[in-house]
Amino acid sequence: MLDSEQFFPPQENQGPDTAQALPSGPTYPMANYQRLVVSALHNAHDHVTITTPYLVPDDALLQAIEVAALRGVDVEIVVPEKYDKILVGAASKAYYEELLECGAKLYLYPQGLLHAKSMTVDNTIGVFGSSNFDIRSFVLNFELNLLLYGAKETEALRAIQRHYMEQSTPLTADAWKRRAWPTRVGQNLAKLFSPLL
Repeated sequence: MLDSEQFFPPQENQGPDTAQALPSGPTYPMANYQRLVVSALHNAHDHVTITTPYLVPDDALLQAIEVAALRGVDVEIVVPEKYDKILVGAASKAYYEELLECGAKLYLYPQGLLHAKSMTVDNTIGVFGSSNFDIRSFVLNFELNLLLYGAKETEALRAIQRHYMEQSTPLTADAWKRRAWPTRVGQNLAKLFSPLL
């Protein structure tokens, strides 16, 4: 065990910004990142912006997004227009209607697979790293994310998110409901495999 003081020397502050590393994975007693995301959504007051290549939420995340949107929080989610994995893409799209109906805003990024995995909440917290917003990243994969605290740090990340949104196409509930029924059936079948994706 590396428990000697020589391995943990006192740290000096190197700047005015505060950041925190958050590891997560199957060897941790609970899903650290999932708990953080859900808690942040429940505590949001004004706006939440999420960018992710894969959006396959578990029940807790889905409910947290819905409750935030229904409370009047401006919830914006940027996802790829086209996915590189057909099954994961279909499962992700199966959640769009429910998210749109509760008032969340979806933006489809057209320029390839959007690989940015980030979240900003109000002007207080920003998160980015390796975790997608899906069950696999929450429970099965070893992930590492960085938390940023404060308005300046959050705004810098939010500016990048706004850039993605400006390049994206907003998806409306009416437009999404008009998709062909075979597509709808395929997406709902893929949704059944969400815990495995």
